[in-house]
Amino acid sequence: MDLEKLKKNVGIISAIILLSSFMFFIFLIVEGQIINKDIRLNGKSSIGRFVSREKIKNGYKNYFIYDINGVKFKGIAGWNGSEDLDSNIGKFYRIRYSKKFKGSFDADFNQEVTDTTDIMNAGFTLNRILGNDTIKPKERSFKEEVFIIIGITSNH
Repeated sequence: MDLEKLKKNVGIISAIILLSSFMFFIFLIVEGQIINKDIRLNGKSSIGRFVSREKIKNGYKNYFIYDINGVKFKGIAGWNGSEDLDSNIGKFYRIRYSKKFKGSFDADFNQEVTDTTDIMNAGFTLNRILGNDTIKPKERSFKEEVFIIIGITSNH
């Protein structure tokens, strides 16, 4: 009799874990769509610097740095693997960012910015324009991503 209860409990726990995993996967897809829609419809325009590129299985991660109201951001824009963008590292491009979802943005590789005044007005210093930037791009941790999703931000 105890063995039957144990099998029933294991079955219930397995079903809960499977359902939770499915719901989390759906949440990630829906969240990505909501962020992209917010950037497209309500996004603010600025300038970002393409600082590095990392090869992954299906393409590349394109790392950018940009400033918004004096706060430095770094992040990944797209998974572009169809074009050779390695020669564009260090150049500045138009970006659209979300005010609602901090750190979320999209870069337009067709809109290179070369006007130093525009770049400095976007928050870059002369030292950063000349390529002496000390920010090393890296992905946020899972904990940081969760905090951003639920609206908790840190002052790091």
